[in-house]
Formats: sequence, structure tokens, C-alpha cells
Amino acid sequence: MNKVRIGYVIDRLAPGGGTENQLIQLLRNIDRERFTPIVFNLRPESYGTVDLDCEKIFLNVESITSPSTVSAFFRMTKMFKSKNLDLLQLYFYDGRLLGTLAGRLAGIRPLVFCRREMGWWYTKSKLYVTRRTAALSHYCLVNANCIKDLVTRTENFPADKIEVIYNGVDLKLSPPDQRPSLAEFGIPEGSPVIGVVSNFRRVKRIDRFIEVAARIKNKETHFLIIGKGELRAELEQLAKDRGIDNRVHFHYTIDKTHDLISRFAIGILSSESEGLSNVLIEYAMAGIPAAAFNVGGNPEVIADGQTGIIVENDDIEGMAARIDELMENKTQHEKYSCTAKKRAEELFSVGAMVRKTEDFYLNILGRKRE
Repeated sequence: MNKVRIGYVIDRLAPGGGTENQLIQLLRNIDRERFTPIVFNLRPESYGTVDLDCEKIFLNVESITSPSTVSAFFRMTKMFKSKNLDLLQLYFYDGRLLGTLAGRLAGIRPLVFCRREMGWWYTKSKLYVTRRTAALSHYCLVNANCIKDLVTRTENFPADKIEVIYNGVDLKLSPPDQRPSLAEFGIPEGSPVIGVVSNFRRVKRIDRFIEVAARIKNKETHFLIIGKGELRAELEQLAKDRGIDNRVHFHYTIDKTHDLISRFAIGILSSESEGLSNVLIEYAMAGIPAAAFNVGGNPEVIADGQTGIIVENDDIEGMAARIDELMENKTQHEKYSCTAKKRAEELFSVGAMVRKTEDFYLNILGRKRE
């Protein structure tokens, strides 16, 4: 069988965001005997990249409104033709817009656009554009059933052309004796720790994590916030205003967080809008019960009352109360931990994600596995 040549168009491919990390996992594990991936980065290489065993092309588009966009569009169209692509997969707003138009002009079929979030960034104009690009596309890949429903409803895309493939997470933990000590963060050994891993962006609502923390009854509990972003000073001030700054600890990084997750008693996701959260899967893979609000794909990762806690959006009091109950019930906590880990390994492995994606490609191209 001739190899399937796939073009991936993304703003920039570098570790950090959930979408980028999932594409990196796919590219590192896809069967190179059957598939040849080529990555088209809209942004210059200086914006970040990753070491991958595949061709990477940088189109040097600073922003979708920059003058360089027009020339990049025609270069992209020409390269799509010269690379003899069998299909094109498009990510994010800029990648979808330029990639769809250039792909149609180059005669690439099928065009597959990806949606991995719940449209918190929608504006009237952007929604108009995504509807138009959806009408020019042939298939859609999403990572949660809730997003499939959203794309069908808001972008008027046929449900039977949307494939749901859950994220794949490969959690590699260091041996216990090589993991960071809680003392490094000023947390006494033996103290219960509730944590969150997230970028400090408005939509991630780390302020709600701090509000929950202020309501936890056990005053020996410490709270570890791992991430980075422009809201750092604001979040530090909120913890001080709530009188818990001596028990709220910040670790300003998004790199190598897995070993720290293993120190959590409970992991929280405080977002007000979410697709299928990688960090919830990472909590589960590490055997950590999770708590989250009922938004996006959170209920598809957390089985409420079995692997963790789901409360209605913005129910801060309810989340704090249920966390208190779980922290006090060690038998229930252990049951949640075991069930979460087992369920995550079954549903969210990298192997399952890659295999299903490969099958999707072969199916829409009318090919079969040898």
C-alpha cells in the first residue's frame, strides 16, 4: 500500500497546550510504514518548535492580519500540490481559515478540521468564518461527544461526518524517591495537598480554585497551583485576600508536572469552558481522584461518584463540601483512585488514540489495513 501523505496545519507546534501535545503524541507514534506526516507551522520557528522525525515547514505568518499572510497563502497552496498530499488536517482558527482555502485551491480532498474546545473564543465574526470553512470541509475530528454536539449545532456540520476520538495520554512518572519533595514548596510532609495544573488564563478560572480552597474545612490542607500566565499577581493577591496565602503555593511552570501531580490527594480543574481535558486524564492515570465543574467534556473523563466529583458550573460551595467528604472518607478515596486509574488506562491510552486516528484516515480514504 502506498503511504498516506498527511499535511497538518497548525499555528505552531510546540509542547504546552493540550491540542499541541496531542498532535505531538500522534506524530511520534503514527505508523510510518503507512503514513508520512508533514507539519505546516504558520508561525516562525522562533515562536517554538519540537523535535520530531518528520518534515516541518514554517510559513512565517506573524498573525492572520499581517501582510505576509497573502504570500504565505500562495506558498502554502503551491506546497500542498508539490507534496502530493492525500489529506489535510487543520487546527485552530488561523490554521482552519488559511488551510481550508489553500487546500481547496490546491484540490486536496479530504479536508479534516479539528475542534478540541467548546468555543469560549467565539465572536459573531469568528463564528461566521468557522461556519464558512466548515462548509468547505469534508470531515471533522473532535475529542469529546459534547464538542461533536457543539459543532453540529453551531457550525451546521453533519453529525455523520464527525469522528470522536478521545485524547491519549502517556503518563511517565519517576520512581517515588526521585519525585520532588513537598518541602520544596514549603508544604509540611504528611499534609494533604489539593492541586491544579493549568495555564493562568481567564477561561481556566484559577480564581475558582482559590475560592474552593478557602472553603475547605481541614486547615492542615495545602493547595498547589502549577502553571504560568499573565494572571500570576492577581491570583496571588486573591489568595492573600482570602487569608490562605500561607497554604497556597505557586509553581510557575508547565514543564514536567507529572511527578508533582502524584503528590496530590485530589486534582481540580476549575475551567468555565473545556473540551476534553488532558490534565483530568493525567490525574486519573496517576490514580488521583479529580473534581471539576460540569462543563464541556469533563463528565466524559470523570465518572461522578466513581472516579471523582462533578458539580454544576460555578457551584463553589458544593465542590468544597464534596471534597471535604471525600478527604474524610479514606476508603472512598482509595476506591476512587483505583477506579480512575483503571478507567483512564482503558479509555485514554496513546495506543488507542493513534490506532483510532489511523483507522479514521484509512476509512475516509477508502483504504483498508493490510
